[in-house]
Amino acid sequence: MTEFEKPRISKLPWWSALLTATCILLAVVFHIRWTQPISRWPIDLPMRSYMFFDRPELKDFDSPKAQGHWSGMVNKVWWDTKWQDNKGDQFPRGIDVFHKMHCIIAIREEFVLFLTDVTRAETTNTGDPKVNGKLTINANHLQHCFDFLRQDILCAADMTLEPLGKGYKETDGQGVVHECKDWRLLLDHVGLQDLDNLELR
Repeated sequence: MTEFEKPRISKLPWWSALLTATCILLAVVFHIRWTQPISRWPIDLPMRSYMFFDRPELKDFDSPKAQGHWSGMVNKVWWDTKWQDNKGDQFPRGIDVFHKMHCIIAIREEFVLFLTDVTRAETTNTGDPKVNGKLTINANHLQHCFDFLRQDILCAADMTLEPLGKGYKETDGQGVVHECKDWRLLLDHVGLQDLDNLELR
């Protein structure tokens, strides 16, 4: 460079800077939108007065028919439900009520195995994964499900006053009106039937 030449100032083209800023902005917006939990957009279900009744067809532990009724209460991919937020955008999310239903079904299936399989019920955990691998995995699933249902009991806080049976020793929650979220809207959304309104016998 001679003494008469002016030093050149290196500048990025304006469009390159604009493109970079736009990409960064889009990445931030996408991250915020994708990671927002569905609870930020509450699923506003109307209340429903409902009275539960005894369902003998759901109580039989050694019945394929009863097992079919229970299995049909949730979809196999209950954790992948499309729900629309208040702006019309759809997000794949697991709806809490179906997670809890999945857990109670899993707990029931484990009890069915213990009640109907004597050898499995008497098996002790030897620490050998080849012998007890399945039993250990199922036990871990039950631990998760029990705690998950405990959370639901506290969250729902159903204040219905239930009449006690003879001798004032127990109550089954039946024959008295509960104030519930109208779960029929959820079942319609995921294509499931409301077993409490069906004759299953």
